[in-house]
Amino acid sequence: SMPLAGGFIWSVLYGPDGSLWYGCDKDLCRLNSGKTTQMRAVLGLPEEQWLNMMVARDGHIWLRGNLHVGELVPDGSRFELRDLPGSLTSEAYPALAEDANGRILTTHGPSLALWEKDHWRTVTERNGLSPFELQALFVDREGSIWMGVVGHGLLRWVGEDRWEAYTADDGIGDNLVWAAIRDHEGRLWIGTESGLSWIPAGENNPRPWRAPGVQTSRAGALEVSADGAIWMGSMVGYLTRIDPKTLAGTQVKMPPIYGILADGPHR
Repeated sequence: SMPLAGGFIWSVLYGPDGSLWYGCDKDLCRLNSGKTTQMRAVLGLPEEQWLNMMVARDGHIWLRGNLHVGELVPDGSRFELRDLPGSLTSEAYPALAEDANGRILTTHGPSLALWEKDHWRTVTERNGLSPFELQALFVDREGSIWMGVVGHGLLRWVGEDRWEAYTADDGIGDNLVWAAIRDHEGRLWIGTESGLSWIPAGENNPRPWRAPGVQTSRAGALEVSADGAIWMGSMVGYLTRIDPKTLAGTQVKMPPIYGILADGPHR
């Protein structure tokens, strides 16, 4: 046996530098070269029962308690609080994992939180999870994310980072989608029965595109011309050109349009 500080030992981790880290009562202890240091005062940690610890592939140590999440430099010189957004609520099953892309995963009730570079992204029931609490996280050799659900078995996140669904609830305006195209600036344009939406490059949230006096319903055809302009053909009978720099629109009346093709620099 090894004498450790604290009455209750909640978690134990062998660090990259050879230190033994462990959650001791409501503190974090580090045993290095035979000397134990209680780190809460040294690093300004919150009072917390650190129930779960993990070494990420960059060598940093991630800590998870009922309330708080933190990231620790392996030599113990710096600690960053990485609390989940919103009011702090006690997490019954504070699991931690790391996915194939180096993102840190943690449970948040029935939701899954992913630390992406500098912020948390939350996957919820709206994205297809169940309403029941997540209890365990596991990433397999193929990179698939597995989630244990309290009383409801095991979930596998199929197509993670390959498929993303958008409906009217997400802001595209209509569930009947006729056309989609990405322009030269990386923006995604989505033509639907009720209008036109677009997603800025690198973002995930659709927004409606509108212009004064321009009819956008039944946006059945989209094309990008050589000059970067976005063209929209309407099955109601309009042809619209959207300027790639200002996103202003000009429109002419035509017969119903079901397809558009840009076949040269000026046609």
